[in-house]
Amino acid sequence: MSRSKITSASIEDSTIAAADIASGAVESAIATPLSHRNLIINGAMQVAQRGTSVTGSTANTYQTCDRWYHIASGATYNSSQESLTIGQTDIPRQFQYFLRFDETTGNNNSGIEQRVENILSIAGETVTLSFYAKGTNPGGGSMQIEFDEYWDGSAQTQNTESFTLTSSWQRFTFTRTLTDPTGKTIGSNSFLGIKFRQPTVDTNTNAWTLDITGVQLEVGSVATPFEHRSYGEELARCQRYFYGINQYTNSRGGTGWAFIATAVAYDTSHMTASLNLPVTLRTTPTISYSNLSGQFGFGRSGAVDYFDTLSGGNSDNNQNVNIYASNGLSHSIGDAGYFGIYFGSAYIHLDAEL
Repeated sequence: MSRSKITSASIEDSTIAAADIASGAVESAIATPLSHRNLIINGAMQVAQRGTSVTGSTANTYQTCDRWYHIASGATYNSSQESLTIGQTDIPRQFQYFLRFDETTGNNNSGIEQRVENILSIAGETVTLSFYAKGTNPGGGSMQIEFDEYWDGSAQTQNTESFTLTSSWQRFTFTRTLTDPTGKTIGSNSFLGIKFRQPTVDTNTNAWTLDITGVQLEVGSVATPFEHRSYGEELARCQRYFYGINQYTNSRGGTGWAFIATAVAYDTSHMTASLNLPVTLRTTPTISYSNLSGQFGFGRSGAVDYFDTLSGGNSDNNQNVNIYASNGLSHSIGDAGYFGIYFGSAYIHLDAEL
């Protein structure tokens, strides 16, 4: 079998000319890492450890999709992780979910925000924000993006930009150059806040809805295709800021114990358990838990103690947490077993968010 030889002459004679190549795209591919370029965590709205929906909230807090802070600012909103129709072609079909932020009563400055940790890594850089969105606009007729730089807790508003939603998905892109860090104080609470909100000057209380997914923030002046990451990788990134423990549902639709940690009885009415976390949290977490009848259990020596509340939980580091109980227990000193969640709606939350 003969093989043709490629020579410089044949290349020069090729009908594919350099001018036919989009130079901007080539330069961007060379200058931009092919992975880990997206600084937004959970931009595809895959992870929702706290739950998939909340209704009638007026709280300024993290809700539903992980890493997305909800700002009420006097408004009332519903929030939910929504599924895209399989095979849809309105946006790239790799997307499965979007976040719906639905304000039933609007107010200025209300919306959602992602807080990007370690502002020093991008300070002074040109960055490009891109996202897919649709919905209905606030009473003033448009939405607003705000780039907020927080230098160790002190806010410096970088700039704002308006965009207008329609009933169809669109991809929006915005490019900004961030502030030079010279002379700034950078601490553990320094971050870049990216807000999607009702504009400051729009005090209308009309209802509006933002559907959003595919949020990407990257260094450079070109919006590259969205960087899809596996659920496992995205979950681990989210768990650096928040770790939720809930009862599980098995493949048959039933529920079962959520095993948390081995436990020991240090006297006849007290139990302690130490939980080693799957990832290192950003900082020492704040611990909260539900308050439901019989929600937790201490299983030992062929029996289980069911109890309602924890008498305490603490951590002096970001790698493990100690959990204590002192009510509803009946056992012998030194009994060893396991501590877990028994009731379906019960939870333990470890919060290390910015």
